Formats: sequence, structure tokens, C-alpha cells
Amino acid sequence: MRFTSPTPDTLNFEQRILFDRIAETRARPTNEPLPGPFGPWLKVPHIGTHLCELGHSLRFESLFKESVMEIGILVTARHWQSNFEWFAHVPMAIRAGVSRAHVDAIYRGERPLFDDLNDQLAFDTAEELLTTRSLSDTAFDRLRSGLGEEGAVNFVALIGYYMGVSAMLNAFDIPVPEGITPPFPRTVY
Repeated sequence: MRFTSPTPDTLNFEQRILFDRIAETRARPTNEPLPGPFGPWLKVPHIGTHLCELGHSLRFESLFKESVMEIGILVTARHWQSNFEWFAHVPMAIRAGVSRAHVDAIYRGERPLFDDLNDQLAFDTAEELLTTRSLSDTAFDRLRSGLGEEGAVNFVALIGYYMGVSAMLNAFDIPVPEGITPPFPRTVY
């Protein structure tokens, strides 16, 4: 681990404002260190505040159903082998209606077949975007047709945001909670 999240009693004024906003938007206790990417965000509150608000908007004000969002996040977490992101979002995906079998297929790098067309669209779009760093005309047309133009912007922003979160988690080696086996091996180049 390369980073320890600051404790609430060590925060300056700007950090405490951000801490309270993260705790509020993520339903976290206000007397414990924040898990995941939030600790590093506290080091630079003017950036962390923007990341917090973007994440809040993408997570809680999205233009599509929650399963679409969680599938995109899981594909991103697997692509980045982001242990904390995977750990945090598997339960959210299951609560959103993504089956355990689909979650396991995503983990193995396989293409799950979803009954819901937009769930399939989320997987296929995220996979192509992360693998090729772009979308073919066919994939883009499917995304725009399935989610609408605004939904397409929302979904691509979601993937970009979680790429950044995954980079933060991996760079600072943010661990899963004690007693949990990391889903991906730590790879150092």
C-alpha cells in the first residue's frame, strides 16, 4: 500500500468540506477514514471536489438504468485490474440486477450474453472502447440508438471517469479491506 487515507481529525478546513461532501454523497460515516480513491482526493481538495461531484452526477443522475452503469464499471475495473473498484462494484451490480454468472463472465474476460439489449450494449461498448480506445461506426451507432445521444455522452463519460478512478486506485495501491482476497494479482511493470 502506497497511501493511507487521512483520518478526519487531521483534515484542514478545505479537506473537511470535501470529506463531508464525499461522506454525504456516498453515505459514509463522518468519523472514519474514507476508503477507495477518496483518501487521495483529500490531498488536493480543489481537484477532489470536482471528481466527487462528477462521480456523484455519473452515479446518481445517469440517463440510463443502474445495471447499464454497473456493467460499464465492472468492464472498466476488469480491464484495469482495479481490485478496489471490482470489490466495491460487484455487490452494486448484483443489486442492480446483473446476475452472478454475468459478473463471473466479465471477471474471466468473456463476453456474457444478456437478455436486456441495453445491458448487452453496455458490455459491448465498454469492452470495445477499453480494448481499442475508440468505437467503430457500428458500435457508436448502436450506442446512440440504444441510449440516445445524451445517454451515449453519459456512458462514455462514465467509462472515462472510472478509468481515472481505476488509475488512482492502482497508482496508489489502494487495498481492498483487510480479510478480503484481492480479485486480481498485483502487477508491477
